[in-house]
Amino acid sequence: MGCSPSKNARKELNLYLDYKANDEKIVDTKIDENILKIFNKIDINKRNISLSEVDFVINDILPGLNIDRKTVALAYKAADVDQSGQIELNEFKRLMQLLQIYSKFNKLFEKLDKNHDKKISFEEFKEGHKIIGMKSTNNEKLKQEYKIIDEDNSGYIQFDELCLYLAKKYYVEAQISL
Repeated sequence: MGCSPSKNARKELNLYLDYKANDEKIVDTKIDENILKIFNKIDINKRNISLSEVDFVINDILPGLNIDRKTVALAYKAADVDQSGQIELNEFKRLMQLLQIYSKFNKLFEKLDKNHDKKISFEEFKEGHKIIGMKSTNNEKLKQEYKIIDEDNSGYIQFDELCLYLAKKYYVEAQISL
């Protein structure tokens, strides 16, 4: 599955973000002055922003997050609502929010991925499931939840699958404190 979300996963995440924007004002898509300044700082062609432009300057703009390339790419693709391959001003605030959210999710992923192979086995999941807000210790329930998260049925949880799962939990169920 790689580090980019499927079209369905991307669409589903954007629906959750929109749901919360309308329901609880967690994600406000109104462009404020600070967002406009950051966009203009990154935007070389004065129309839209490419992934390479974002990747080049993101850690200067958001230094406390320490965002890696895969997280930038995943957030970029999820924020690219029109799937043009470019981030326009109206998508940019969503990108900034997703970068912050995915940075937190990446830290959780790294805690779960004990052997650092960029995927989470069932054993790693079983060992660290409480990190993502699961309280059950029942092996069968953990297996069921693991299968739900493993969207591509690869037998492992990839970063993008965990992001989608956590976004659902965080935005809809609000059970995980990040």
